[in-house]
Amino acid sequence: MWPILLLIILALLGVLSIARRSSIWTVFRKDDIQRFGSVVGMFRNSDRLFRISYGPVKLLGTCHPDVIQQILTNPGCVERPFFYRFTGLEQGLLSARRERWKIQRRALNPTFNLKILNSFIPIFETCSRKMVEELKGMESGSTVNILHHVSKCTLEMVFGTTIGMDVLQRDDTDEVLGYIERLFNLVSRRMLSAHLYFDWIYRFTKDYREDQRLRKICMEKANEDINGNLETNAEDHYNKPEIFIVKLLSETFDGKTFSDEEIFHNAYTIIVAGNDTSALTVASCCLFLAMYPTIQDKVHSEIAQIFPSKHSPINPDDLKQLVYLEMVIKETLRLCPVAPNIAREALQDVLVDGTVVPKGTIMLMSFYALHRRIDIWGDSAEEFDPENFDQDRAKSRHPFGYLPFSGGSRNCIGWRYAMMSVKIMLVHLVREFKLSTKLTRQDLRYRFDMTLKLAIEHLLGWQYAQISVKIALIRLVREFKLSTGLKRRDLRFKFDLTLKLAFEHLIQLDRRD
Repeated sequence: MWPILLLIILALLGVLSIARRSSIWTVFRKDDIQRFGSVVGMFRNSDRLFRISYGPVKLLGTCHPDVIQQILTNPGCVERPFFYRFTGLEQGLLSARRERWKIQRRALNPTFNLKILNSFIPIFETCSRKMVEELKGMESGSTVNILHHVSKCTLEMVFGTTIGMDVLQRDDTDEVLGYIERLFNLVSRRMLSAHLYFDWIYRFTKDYREDQRLRKICMEKANEDINGNLETNAEDHYNKPEIFIVKLLSETFDGKTFSDEEIFHNAYTIIVAGNDTSALTVASCCLFLAMYPTIQDKVHSEIAQIFPSKHSPINPDDLKQLVYLEMVIKETLRLCPVAPNIAREALQDVLVDGTVVPKGTIMLMSFYALHRRIDIWGDSAEEFDPENFDQDRAKSRHPFGYLPFSGGSRNCIGWRYAMMSVKIMLVHLVREFKLSTKLTRQDLRYRFDMTLKLAIEHLLGWQYAQISVKIALIRLVREFKLSTGLKRRDLRFKFDLTLKLAFEHLIQLDRRD
């Protein structure tokens, strides 16, 4: 026993000594906010392709659109690196190895066509109305974390469209959200800890035990929900939206159907990834609209013009007319890309930017830094400006200068789903409430996580008044207001698998006279 323990200790010390010699080691001794700033600084201070040594792992980094385009469009660079398997969903699209991914992507592309997505609109609307009614019931002067409420809404959406279930009927919805958030944190922490890349070391840690416990709980709950809804949805298939799980069961590739494990991993990927990314986008949009009341007024005017009544159902043609709202969403995703960094592994020796990249090399790309390049976005690259997505400006931009949903053949399969759900939630929020805040752009700070997150809560306050439908349609934005005690300099972000603020999204609710 003692010889084995000695070998483990010596191996661990070896890994740590390698890590300490690497240029990035000092970055990961800092807290989440400092880590984020240091890593972003590495990308922004290097123009094209640069080398990174992190423990035993050798990386190439870039935030240059030319280089990113070469990587993402090269068939030899479609592999996801080993650390994506830390998610535990290696049978699904997110983490699958190349051959499995190619088969699944070809089979699953039809499940995200416009006909199916349009059938989800009633689900998105129902969930959004529930969220708004809950917020309208808040006591005047209350402070709420808007991300929490939006996350419940998006969780209900993804459960409804993935397995055909009303998740809010469960008593443990908040608990499930907490489990998912904690799992994201654990996966992120492992990705940032070189010595934990080795499974035999990770299994000795407290994080591993917690990861396994939470994963088991989430898997069991998801299995219950999936299995419990399969028979019902199969019987009512023609009377309901074409939910994802039914399509998975019916899809075939090369004469074969998906295995139970592949069905579960893909369904769970959609539930977890769809919930976190859409919720963060809506919460960030709310913050920016609150910071820029003129932009908010313009969004509200567009919504009021398109929808003659707030009780009118939303249809696909309505969504197409929300041009300015879409510009706002795109600008939010520019400054707050939910996936701030992605990585690819070279399957063979490939030529990138005039450099021969050896097989097995991991290439890390920062979309956060890409979206702030002055040579693409001008001197005001750090400012929030929806006009960046005016047609004239956008058409002259580098095709790989804006990648909120990645790019190339392995881009996000659910990007249309995300845009549709985000639009519908924002329509309901903006026409019911006027958002305001004392925060400014300079207050934002981010932290390490699987998604980009603020380092503080999304603190907003709004005022609500019971008024007639006619007046609401004309003066909705002027009648409702979100306010907060935060300032722009208070915002902190962290690293996650998606970009997150390093604090909660807190909103204060005040009734208007």
